[in-house]
Amino acid sequence: MLTLCTPFFLSLMLLLCLPTYIKAQALNPAITKTNFAGKIIGITDGDTYKILYNNQAFTLRLAHIDCPEKRGNQPYGTEAKKIASMLCFGKQVNVVHQGFDRNKRIIAEIYLLNNTFINLKMVQLGYAWHFKKYSKSQLFANAEITARNAKVGLWASEVAIAPWDFRKKKKTKNVF
Repeated sequence: MLTLCTPFFLSLMLLLCLPTYIKAQALNPAITKTNFAGKIIGITDGDTYKILYNNQAFTLRLAHIDCPEKRGNQPYGTEAKKIASMLCFGKQVNVVHQGFDRNKRIIAEIYLLNNTFINLKMVQLGYAWHFKKYSKSQLFANAEITARNAKVGLWASEVAIAPWDFRKKKKTKNVF
């Protein structure tokens, strides 16, 4: 009978958990626990950036927001990436570490050295939704309402589709 304390079960658990543990440690122990500063060296899309910290590149996923998808050609995806690039590409930023997502990206709030809050700025400019599924921030909820009412960025469109709905719609199209 297989119990939780058998050597087989313990070995199996070690094999299953070890890759995740090693990946987290490989990130750099300091980065897994604290806030840090670095230079933005890449913009994947409006809410996913590459940062250089201690001569190592890491992927950041902006907390509180979800931007139109560049992959799959969601309307405003390319524009969101361009706005993000104009705001912070090549610049030094301060990162407030919030944890990791399921893809091992660092979930973060990022600030330029002049204290511009990039996550919030993307919503204010109309190139990101407040990601209510993962954020209860009233600051972001209010910023989205203000951007919608002003019809800035993607809110100028009558048919703006939330990224989570776009991803869901794309998945159902690919099912046979």
